[in-house]
Amino acid sequence: LSLEVKNVGAAPTGVLSVQLPAGITALTLVSPAIIPSLGVLNSSTVLLSASIPPDASLGYLSGNMVISSANIGTTVPFSLQVVSSVVGNLSIVCEDEVTYFGASRPLVSGAQITVRSYDGSLVLQAVSHGS
Repeated sequence: LSLEVKNVGAAPTGVLSVQLPAGITALTLVSPAIIPSLGVLNSSTVLLSASIPPDASLGYLSGNMVISSANIGTTVPFSLQVVSSVVGNLSIVCEDEVTYFGASRPLVSGAQITVRSYDGSLVLQAVSHGS
């Protein structure tokens, strides 16, 4: 991951410090945490590495990094989406009281089935067919 820091002001920035939020260990600086003073219209690239642990919860990892000097500062919000590439199978069986107590033990036909992702997005909609 990279971020360009550019001085769009009218004076040099002074030595800049890059600070990541405490408690988010999945994001680390690859480039130095200290950036030499940037002249007017000069820029520098901040490099970050994301290393999501295998037991991380799915969802968003958000926070703010701070880039500052003795005279100036700004926060840079970030949000990383933690997803999984694990693939599995899902089998849905629609049953009711008749399935358990009826003589022929039929499955439910015509039930509306909706499967959503952890973020609420639609994965599948179907109707049970009873077989």
